[in-house]
Amino acid sequence: MTTIGFLVRTGRYGIADGLRAAHPEVEFLVADSIDALRPALGRMDALIVATPLYSPAVADLLRNEAPRLRWMQTLSSGVDSVLKHGLPAQLTLTSAIGAHAAPVADHAMALLLALFRGVPSIALGQARRQWAQASQRAGLREIEGCRAAMLGYGHIGRGIVRRLQAFGATVTAVNRTGQGAGEAERLLPVSALSDALVGADILMLCLPGEAASRPLVDGPALDLLAPGAVVVNVGRGSSLDTAALVERLRSGHLAGAALDVFEHEPLAPDDPLWTEPGLIVSPHLAGNGDGVAARIEALIADNLQRFLNGDALRNRVTR
Repeated sequence: MTTIGFLVRTGRYGIADGLRAAHPEVEFLVADSIDALRPALGRMDALIVATPLYSPAVADLLRNEAPRLRWMQTLSSGVDSVLKHGLPAQLTLTSAIGAHAAPVADHAMALLLALFRGVPSIALGQARRQWAQASQRAGLREIEGCRAAMLGYGHIGRGIVRRLQAFGATVTAVNRTGQGAGEAERLLPVSALSDALVGADILMLCLPGEAASRPLVDGPALDLLAPGAVVVNVGRGSSLDTAALVERLRSGHLAGAALDVFEHEPLAPDDPLWTEPGLIVSPHLAGNGDGVAARIEALIADNLQRFLNGDALRNRVTR
């Protein structure tokens, strides 16, 4: 019998229900801790894992006590933390890349529109019951006609580009090689990042963790943006020099910024970023949406059938 383990948070136990009905010949074991799954590790063939639950201790147990384990599917698009902790050599790793693309792209645009249309000021005025039309109309901007730089051009980056273009922006996208399919007006390699940034009114960042291990966007890079530009980061906090960003906000070179990701999360209650003027703090919400769970469950069902059939798995991670 094939045994599939699920290491997921308690609220996600139902993820295995449809699979049980479709595959009565498979043993499904669901738990929120590796200790609960440990007695079955020796007969486990595959593991579906919520990425935050994958720790160095889990990695060690899989290497030492799961000799049959051949496939691991994450519930997240990013797998940098999994790769950091390591995997058994024989294991095929697959991700949920693509499942979160729509909500992240939507969230990026929501943050951008909030900056351009003064939503934080509007919300503050409402909370204070102040009809501050005269002051709030100053500085309102339009996306149409703007030049945007999109750093990161995978599933999410392409979704953001389509949305930017629908609002009338022209986009230069940047990825590792400068090659790939998509609708951006220009696609450049990361070695030509400065060419994409020069004079841009909007900078969107959506780099995966594997490509964001150092701040690609530092102070000199931010200085290349047009005066009054805005920055939105929905990728990884490590891709952006936050201190340099704050300096440019305070100097007035940047008109605003919105961050959904941070180098250290959760953001500490006393972190000065919470109250930085011109900065929107979004607590890593972008990947959430009402369609995500269904897309992940469909992906797992498809990959499980492929695994049982001996076919190639979707979203295989090269390591």
